[in-house]
Amino acid sequence: MDGRVALVTGAGRNIGLAIAERLGRDGAVVAVNGPDAGELDDAVAHLVTAGVTATAAPADVSDRDQVDAMVRDVVARHGRLDVLVNNASVPMVGRVPLLELDPDDWERSFAVNARGMFLCTVAAARVMRAGGAVVSISSIGATRAHRSAVAYDATKGAIEAATRAMALELAPARIRVNAVAPGAIANDRHAALPA
Repeated sequence: MDGRVALVTGAGRNIGLAIAERLGRDGAVVAVNGPDAGELDDAVAHLVTAGVTATAAPADVSDRDQVDAMVRDVVARHGRLDVLVNNASVPMVGRVPLLELDPDDWERSFAVNARGMFLCTVAAARVMRAGGAVVSISSIGATRAHRSAVAYDATKGAIEAATRAMALELAPARIRVNAVAPGAIANDRHAALPA
C-alpha cells in the first residue's frame, strides 16, 4: 500500500476506523469519511498517534454534491485516489419488525447503505487509475436473513448485486470491485444486541 491513497467511508469509529488504521499501517495515506466532524477529528488524531498519515473527509455519502466534493478534495490534497472502502452504513441496531418499520427508516437505510455506495463508487472510479480497488462492506444479512432487520438486509443485498455489476463494468478500466460480508463484530453499535 506504500504510496497509495485510500478513502474509507464511515471511518469515524468501529469497523471503518479499524480498516483505515490497517490500510495506514500497511503504508497507505488514508482519508477518513463520516458526517460528524468531531468524530472525524478524533479518528484522525487516533490514526496519527498510531503512525498513520490521515486526513478528514467529511461528507454525507447519500448527498451527491457532498460526495463529489469529497472525492475532489481527496485528490487535490493527495494527488490521487487508489482505494475506496464503502463502509458507511445505517446499522442494524434497534431492530424493528416489518409491520412496524417506518418507510422513512427504510428510505434512510437505502440512502446511506446503497445510494452512498453507488455515489462514492462512481465518483471514485472517475478519478482512479488502472489498478484501483473498490471494496464494499456488505453483511451476511445479504444472503441470510436477520429477524426484524428487513431494511438493513435489503440494502446489503443491493450492495452485493451492485458489486457484481460494477465489477463487470469497471474491469476494462482495471479497477477491481469486491464486497466483504462479515458476521457480527464486537463494537459499540452492537453492545445492545442480545448475545
